[in-house]
Amino acid sequence: MIQFLLILWLAVTFVYFLLDSFLGIQKEEREPPFLRSRVPWIGHLLGFLQYKAKYYFRLGKASPVQKIFSLAIPRSRVYVATSPDLIAAIHRNTQSIQFTPYAAHFLVRMCGISNEGRAIWTKPESPHLWEGWAKEIQVSLAKGEELENIHQAAVQQLQSILDALLLGSRPAKIDLLQWVSHAMIMATCRTLWGPGNPMSDPRVEEAYFDFKRNLTLLVLEFMPSVLIPKSYQGRAICAEAFTKYFRNGCAEQSSKFVKTRYHMSRGAGLSNEDIAGSELGMLYGSIANTTLVAFWMVFYVCSVPGLLAECRRELESIMHDKNLSPAFAAQHCPLLQSTMKETMRHQSTGTNRRFVMEETVLNDRYLLKKGGIVEIPAESVHFDEDIWGPSVQTFDPFRFYKNINGTAGERKIPAHAFRGFGGGHTMCPGRHLATKEITSLAAMLIDGFDIVPVQGEWKMPKTEAEDINAVMMNPISDIAVLVEKRVK
Repeated sequence: MIQFLLILWLAVTFVYFLLDSFLGIQKEEREPPFLRSRVPWIGHLLGFLQYKAKYYFRLGKASPVQKIFSLAIPRSRVYVATSPDLIAAIHRNTQSIQFTPYAAHFLVRMCGISNEGRAIWTKPESPHLWEGWAKEIQVSLAKGEELENIHQAAVQQLQSILDALLLGSRPAKIDLLQWVSHAMIMATCRTLWGPGNPMSDPRVEEAYFDFKRNLTLLVLEFMPSVLIPKSYQGRAICAEAFTKYFRNGCAEQSSKFVKTRYHMSRGAGLSNEDIAGSELGMLYGSIANTTLVAFWMVFYVCSVPGLLAECRRELESIMHDKNLSPAFAAQHCPLLQSTMKETMRHQSTGTNRRFVMEETVLNDRYLLKKGGIVEIPAESVHFDEDIWGPSVQTFDPFRFYKNINGTAGERKIPAHAFRGFGGGHTMCPGRHLATKEITSLAAMLIDGFDIVPVQGEWKMPKTEAEDINAVMMNPISDIAVLVEKRVK
């Protein structure tokens, strides 16, 4: 018996050290403290699969004093930072902690790019196609005449959708999330991709929602056609539609945002098929978050006591003073702008991700090892009482309030604390357009329509983080509402 137990102990010890040599990592004392998982080596991976984008928030709540910590994953480590001063230090180290390598590798896997296309996207030498894309996106969507033209075209699309909402005299019954999502998708895609945009096909729009439901498993590329057939097929349908779009020359009737990147990609040697696949990444970035932010903003404006009346008063005052329609008056409404940010603070689950390119020490204290992954989870930062004070759990539409002259209100928001659009030099380049579209739709709805829930009162729907890479919480069920023309 003793001999058997000794052999068993030796066998277990041998297997442990064998696994540790393949899956484990060498930890250094100066690294941020490592949080243990119940299951060795793969416990945190299982946590990601179970809790998805909310996993970091759960870990942070379990260790609230740790503003930066490490997670050991097979043959690598993840550093999670949640305090504004550490986030600022990460943003300052633009050479040693980078986003570009992650972005290109994530894109080609998520979008199913061919081996030839991957070689172009991920080549180590300059010029990098991703950097060219990023620069063009920044230019196309920066504040200026081009952005105003895009916004104006998007408002026209939204107006036509709203005009079609009430064709009869009776109130229209709609599912709010579905309707808002469709309105934002049609306005954005028709404006950016032009009259031939593939998302005008209901089959492609439905396929897009299937595609985005399991991005992480698509990126892992482990039998996606077997494990997630609907997402895999959805991606194929979208890619085929965009391939036809580019092959038929539809990009020539699109916005500068699309047209310039198309010619850049062709010049780099990408096929139409791989350009179409890559464009799915831009499609996701353009509509995945704006649809949900718009839904949640309309929900909060209508459900928070007194907020609808306050927004209407502010909007009507600015419409009168500046002689503007609701969509354009919204850009001058500090309460609407603040409400949108507070909406994002409450419902954001996004994580800003970076690669550690070389050994880096943050604030002369924390060592980040080369090859590590840096994560900045928005939810952990947005619900930190040390940052936001005792009202952190409360939806306060005035939290980000600034008057029209730009003077800050009573509350001072720490730099880097609001993560709705990311931060640093990789802050979301589409944030200006997204803000204009979301507040425009909200203003057009609250000024022109009365919206009441069919069940009689507004109730917060249960939510889920759809994917590890989800940026906003997704309602599990829709809200049925009655919409009718507002009598002023």
